[in-house]
Amino acid sequence: MRTIVKGRNLDVTELDRRYVEEKLHRLERILDDRTDAVAELGLEHHRNAEESRIVELSLWVDGRPLRAVAHAASWRAATDEAVDHAERLAVALHEKPRDLHRSPPRKPGGGATPG
Repeated sequence: MRTIVKGRNLDVTELDRRYVEEKLHRLERILDDRTDAVAELGLEHHRNAEESRIVELSLWVDGRPLRAVAHAASWRAATDEAVDHAERLAVALHEKPRDLHRSPPRKPGGGATPG
């Protein structure tokens, strides 16, 4: 999985970057190497202290986006919540059957024949 960790209006420390990358490795057993992951860390001052740290994860799995957002008092807690949410979404995505063939278009009038 290709991973990018960036900050929104702040510099991400190397310790936080390594922690996020380590947690995202949990998703590698579910997702394949073609998956791109972007983790964006943000700090909002107008929120209360328990929700001021925000972690947004954006994953692209086979061209389909998965997004997980978490708010917490620390980067680590927000990262844990976001990765847990992304893991649940990834498992649900893999368990959901994909419709590879579209159904034929319906005829106007409901398709019922008068009789």
